[in-house]
Amino acid sequence: FKTETISIEIEEFGEVEHKAFMPQGGAFTYSWEVVGDTPNGGVYFDFHGHPSSADADKYPEGFEQSYGEGEVRAQSGVLNAGFPGYHGWFFLNLEERPVTLNLTISGFYDSHQEMYRAVEGTIVHSADF
Repeated sequence: FKTETISIEIEEFGEVEHKAFMPQGGAFTYSWEVVGDTPNGGVYFDFHGHPSSADADKYPEGFEQSYGEGEVRAQSGVLNAGFPGYHGWFFLNLEERPVTLNLTISGFYDSHQEMYRAVEGTIVHSADF
């Protein structure tokens, strides 16, 4: 069991994907919030999970489980992993300035990391899933 708070900087016109690697049956509570004023709604988020490359052959091609999406400045809840793999968020900055998003996760997961980052559609970081 662990608790961590991560500050995620998202550039103007930026997008970031941040995931936790979890075993099947792992769980965490989460809370995230965009810091400061959010006249444009904060961020667009897509909360989802997909198997790792090592487990992908056990699922249909392109398998992904959606947990929710929307345009908000904050969200909290609980995730119970129904399958082993990467579970987390894609964030798209809706503000006309860089933003900081504070994410707190508490629970049973192996690790977390930034999986993807792009600015104005240009990929600046991408990790293998």
